[in-house]
Amino acid sequence: MSKYNNSNDSIKILQETLQHFDETVSPALMQALTENSDWFSMSISFLGLGAGAALFVAFMIPAISRSILPKLKETRLADYLPFQYIHEDEKTLICNKNTYVRCIEVQGNDTTFISTIEQESNNTTRKNWIDSLAEINITVRVFVLRERVNCSSFGGPKQKVLHTIYESWNKSFEDSYLTRQVIVLSTETSSKKIAEDRINDATDITMTILSAYHPKIITQKSGKFQRAYTLLEFWANLASPLSKPNPIAVKSNNVSDLLTADTVVFGGEEGEIIFQSGQKKLLMASIGIRKFGDFIDENMVAELQNISGEYTLLHLIEPMSKTKATLTLLQQNRMESATRFSKTLSHQFQTALEAVDGVDEKSQSLSRYSLTIFIKGKDANDLSILESEIRRVCSQYGATAVREGIATQISW
Repeated sequence: MSKYNNSNDSIKILQETLQHFDETVSPALMQALTENSDWFSMSISFLGLGAGAALFVAFMIPAISRSILPKLKETRLADYLPFQYIHEDEKTLICNKNTYVRCIEVQGNDTTFISTIEQESNNTTRKNWIDSLAEINITVRVFVLRERVNCSSFGGPKQKVLHTIYESWNKSFEDSYLTRQVIVLSTETSSKKIAEDRINDATDITMTILSAYHPKIITQKSGKFQRAYTLLEFWANLASPLSKPNPIAVKSNNVSDLLTADTVVFGGEEGEIIFQSGQKKLLMASIGIRKFGDFIDENMVAELQNISGEYTLLHLIEPMSKTKATLTLLQQNRMESATRFSKTLSHQFQTALEAVDGVDEKSQSLSRYSLTIFIKGKDANDLSILESEIRRVCSQYGATAVREGIATQISW
C-alpha cells in the first residue's frame, strides 16, 4: 500500500520539499510544479525539468540518494603495503610479486678525526660492496632513522645519590637523538629458489665486506637484545610512527595488517602526511634531492645528522650489472646525441663506458640513486623549521632540495 493516500497529500509533501530550495529554483518552475493538481499534469511538468534539477531533488530523498550515491568506502593503508608473511627462517620477509626482503642493522663510524687515508679506505669498502651486489640484481635501501629519545630511558645507577646526579646531568640533554642505520636488501623474481639464493648471497656479501660496521641481521627474535629491532618492529615503526607497535605473530599471512596501527591521511598537493593515534597527531613531509653538485661530499649527510629534529633519510640504490649498464649508457648516448651537439657530452659518456668496462680498482658499477628525507613534526611550523635547515645544508654542498607535493604519497 502506498504511504500517501491521494494525490493532494503527495503534492503537499512535494511542496514542503521544494520550499527549502526556492532560491535555486526559478519562480516559473516553482509555479509549474505547485499549480498542477493532477498526476498527469505533474508528470508533464517534471518532463520539462533538466537532468541536473531532477538529480538535485532526488538527492534530498534518502531512499533515492542511497541508490544513486554508493556509500564511501574507507581506504585501508594495509591494502597498499606489499608485505605478506615472514619466511620460516624468521629473518626474511616475503612481499608481493615474490619479492624477498632482508634487513641488516649497521653501526656508524665516527669520521670526525679520521685521516684522509682512512676516509678513502671507507669509500673503497662501500664501493666494493655496491659493485659486488650489481651482478646479482639486488635493490638496496639504506634507512637512517633519527629519533628523539629520553636520556632517562637508558636507566642509570640505582644508588639514590648517584641517581640524583645522573638525572641532573641528563637535564642538559633534553633534546637528544638516537640515529640508527638499517640496510634493506630486496630482490624480485618469479622463482622462489632463485630469490632465496640471491638474498642469501647479498646477505653474505654485506656481512663480509661491511664487517667494519658491525652488521647484524634483524630477525623476529632480535628484540631480546637491548634496544634491538625485531623484524616486524622495524617496519611497524615506519608504517605507524606514533603508536610504534611491536607485532610478534610470525605465522600471519598478511603482515601488512599487523604493521598499521595509526590512521594515515595524505595531504594531496600540500605534500603533508598526517598520522593519528587517539589524541596524538604527527605530521610528515618528504624532501627530495633533485640535483647534486659537481662533487658529492659525504659530510653533507654528517651535517644533516646534526640538525635538531626527527627525520628518516632514505638512500635508494639500484646497482646495474655490467651488461645492463653498458646498454643503458649506449642508449642514452644515442638519444642525447640526437638532441644535443656537444663533444663534451660524448666524452663524458665514453668515460663512463670505460669505467664500467674496466677491470682494475678504478672500474665502477652504474647505479640508479635517489635521496629522500622524510621530516617529522608536531605541526606545520616544526616541518617548516626542519625544511629550512635541510635546504641550508644542501645548498652548502651544491645540492637542490625540493619539498614534494602530491608525489609524497608515492615516495612514502
